[in-house]
Amino acid sequence: MAGNANSGGPRGSALPPANRAAAQLLERIARDGLRAVARELGVDHSTLARLISGERRATYDHRAAALARYRIAMSAWDEPIR
Repeated sequence: MAGNANSGGPRGSALPPANRAAAQLLERIARDGLRAVARELGVDHSTLARLISGERRATYDHRAAALARYRIAMSAWDEPIR
């Protein structure tokens, strides 16, 4: 199984995005890896995976970090994928 040294797993892992913010983060994860993006947001990689899948709701701090680092609107966490 091909993996990325900083992703903790194979590239393109099947994480279904729960909302527009998650979809935007998946694009970044495809480039940089799950662990690298989680580190940039100040969360554990398992927390980021749960945020993306919708298993966990993004807190204000999660939303603020995504806005500051990746310019993902805070409201994007509440917007369904179209």
